[in-house]
Amino acid sequence: MAYQIAGDRLTSLFRPRSVALVGASDKSVFSQIAYHNLVQFGFAEHTYLVSRRGTPTHGQPTVTSCAQIGEPVDVAYLMVPQAGLLEALDDAAAAGIRNACVLSSGYAEAGEAGRAVQAELADHAAGLGMVLLGPNHLGFANLTDGVPVCSIPGLPAESGPVALLSQSGASSSAMVDFATMANVGLSYLVTLGNEAMISAGHVLDYLVDDPGTQAVAIFMETVRDPETFRRAARRAAQAGKAIVVLKAGSSVLSARTAAAHTGALVGDDRVIDAVFADLGVIRVDSIEDMLITAGAAAALGRRRRGGQGRPRGRHDRHRRHRPRAAPARGQGLRVGRRGVRHARPRDRAVDRAADHGRHRPARLGRRRRADVLRPGPDRARLRPARPPGRGR
Repeated sequence: MAYQIAGDRLTSLFRPRSVALVGASDKSVFSQIAYHNLVQFGFAEHTYLVSRRGTPTHGQPTVTSCAQIGEPVDVAYLMVPQAGLLEALDDAAAAGIRNACVLSSGYAEAGEAGRAVQAELADHAAGLGMVLLGPNHLGFANLTDGVPVCSIPGLPAESGPVALLSQSGASSSAMVDFATMANVGLSYLVTLGNEAMISAGHVLDYLVDDPGTQAVAIFMETVRDPETFRRAARRAAQAGKAIVVLKAGSSVLSARTAAAHTGALVGDDRVIDAVFADLGVIRVDSIEDMLITAGAAAALGRRRRGGQGRPRGRHDRHRRHRPRAAPARGQGLRVGRRGVRHARPRDRAVDRAADHGRHRPARLGRRRRADVLRPGPDRARLRPARPPGRGR
């Protein structure tokens, strides 16, 4: 079920004044990292520890219920098992908390039964007037304001203009490490998990209005709420903010991996390419390309026009005579040994053949450009398109 969540509704989630770590425990690595991050960023005075045992945790006193905090709290970071999660949501809502991050797993990624439990979780949160990030994720970090509500170690101390969204919490640490190494500053890091309520499109819509974010890099396994994503991508294009996507699941093996990880249903790769091209989304093939391209787009500033922005030249004179096809992945900017540069326009059919045959096809003449790809069971075959002006 797709939930209607306005971008400004997420302000209290991503810019919280205080945080409650529910299920805090010295034995939990997630709790240790989350509390360490908040302390390291100077947010300890606005962090409250909630433990059912009420024993000191992380060297600090705890309360047994969110209602005992006695201060306004914006976000409940729920590190509790699935069995006690609905009760924890009720306790948070009773204390006036309107936002929750759910770390526990065993939901949509666990099959049909898990999807039913996840739907119940989202409906329960909506009935309480709460919005929910997750489940099956590792939280988020607002690096611009210095509020890390996540269990991801090694967060950069300095912020930057690129927001990083990831449906995979486990891969986010490696992405942060590469961003730091490549000198790509991050404004936000948001792990999305199963997107039971808040989807990538909702977060993207919020980031369009964020003055500290100039480009958005997204690692995704599927687009769970296409309509919300489409609207947000259109707004981002109008605002001149580039969206760079690394879409996993293009092969059968990676599709199975995506389904096992977050319960994602991966769509046809060619359809995804066409949709992204129509929305002006830049698609890349690696984490390195995603972050470097987003960093370059943020540094270059507002784009003059939507789309992936290919340079004009001799390839455009027959453009209106050729069948419409989605551009190649990452077209407009390419990352190589010499840094980020404009990519030469290439026919999509040729790119597909190269991907299939593991080699770069020979250069075709001006009047024998291959436009239509006909994949066979064991090989890719190209049908040369007749150039304009020639008889049929």
